[in-house]
Amino acid sequence: MLTALDRWDARIMNRLVAGWLLACVSTATLPLFAQDASSTPIHTNKTRFRIPFRFDERELQRLGAREVRLFVSTDRGRNWRVGGSTSPAARRFEFSARDDGEYWFAVRTVDGAGQLHPPGPVGDAALRVVVDTQSPELAIRLREVQRGRVELSWQADDVNLDATRLRLEYKEPGSARWQPVSIVPQASGRTAWTVARPGTVSVRGVVGDRAENVGRGEARIAIGGGVVPRDPVPDLRQPVAEGERGENPPRTVDADDGLLIGDSPSRRPSVVGPRYDDPPQPTHVERARNHVEEWPGTTPRPARLVNTRTFSIDYELSDVGPSGVGAVEFFITTNNGTKWWRYGNDEDRRSPFSVTVPDDGTYGFSLRVHSGAGLAADPPQPGDAPDIVVGVDRTAPVATLLGVDQGRGADSGRLRIRWNVREANPADKSVSLSYAGELNGRWIPVTDWIADRGEFDWQVPPNAPPRLHLRLTVRDAAGNVSQVRTEQPVVVDLTRPTARIVNVKPTGSTGN
Repeated sequence: MLTALDRWDARIMNRLVAGWLLACVSTATLPLFAQDASSTPIHTNKTRFRIPFRFDERELQRLGAREVRLFVSTDRGRNWRVGGSTSPAARRFEFSARDDGEYWFAVRTVDGAGQLHPPGPVGDAALRVVVDTQSPELAIRLREVQRGRVELSWQADDVNLDATRLRLEYKEPGSARWQPVSIVPQASGRTAWTVARPGTVSVRGVVGDRAENVGRGEARIAIGGGVVPRDPVPDLRQPVAEGERGENPPRTVDADDGLLIGDSPSRRPSVVGPRYDDPPQPTHVERARNHVEEWPGTTPRPARLVNTRTFSIDYELSDVGPSGVGAVEFFITTNNGTKWWRYGNDEDRRSPFSVTVPDDGTYGFSLRVHSGAGLAADPPQPGDAPDIVVGVDRTAPVATLLGVDQGRGADSGRLRIRWNVREANPADKSVSLSYAGELNGRWIPVTDWIADRGEFDWQVPPNAPPRLHLRLTVRDAAGNVSQVRTEQPVVVDLTRPTARIVNVKPTGSTGN
């Protein structure tokens, strides 16, 4: 039977095989197969785990390697200590973490003379592991905001929270069936609906973190008598408005969709916007896949492109009456208004409003503002265009250097640099070039940002080294950047060979 440690080790090995992380000893100088310290670490709720490594058998024999040593840092690489050692044949370390936190690991090989390979101080981490044994906290609150109407709010807290794993369910009075609450998973939020009869409304939820710890929460509220029975039972899994483009559904929306219903208002607050604001950077890698559909190809280019799933939308309120603002409600569409979903309310009713979308794609947003007396414009209906369209693109451009050709004759001092770029959302000026004498040397600009024409003729400066490397940097309209460079140096020979006749010598026998 597999122990918990065996299962965790198998999970890590599966991720390593799939291309994640591996503390690896290889090549002639035995460097680490290192991970960039800024990349995503492995999270675990185990304090004891295994760290596998691999090596070049012939190289270890040549060095007479007798030991593989594990170094660990708990302060992000500022200080390192020996965390264990083993023989190369063991192929793994057993490590026990003293406390929760982030651990950086590096591996060095000890040769027959007792020298470390590679030599010098430990620098980069080959593996990062976050040990987290604490479960998330999930607070769920219910309140009756008006006769028969329940408002649900939640707050999930954890240093390594994975909000995409949030699931909420509710149970109506007189029903034994738990039904899902339709929300966009996020750390905090709220929604509301009308219940059909008096009694107890129950809500329960579960949320996870990146270390696979699970937190749970629940709440109950007693709804008083006098609630007008309604049919059908609310189904929060349905969208706010959906239908084929061109349909003309009723403009009044059921209160079970979380919307206020009233007579034609004499005064409604209006909204100017929304306007897009610069997005914050995401705090972790998300995996949600909720209601993402194909955006019709006839839609215009998004008003803004971003390279993060979390961003903020700015808006301005106007025509606010004496009752003030009761709610600012956001709606989202993934198909240019064919179907609309209720995203949620801006809790503080003040710009900006933070949004997290499930995945890359094109999203439309509209908002409605409610007065303090409950008056509001109708929610968006099928066929209504969004107020703003935002494209989410987290994929960097794919760039390839095709070749470098040196000119001839009058152009012998010029290089023609050719490349290819594949990108769905290119920037107007998307490429730049630079050169360096060595790959780890200082890169000197060849061009500023220029349009992507697939090639550039460069007049090599007189002070350029005869052997140089070229680097192509590409960016897209969302701000993603990729780079590609020549691994082998380009030989630039600006010298034109010359020749002169210096002598004449006879060959063969001489005649009279």
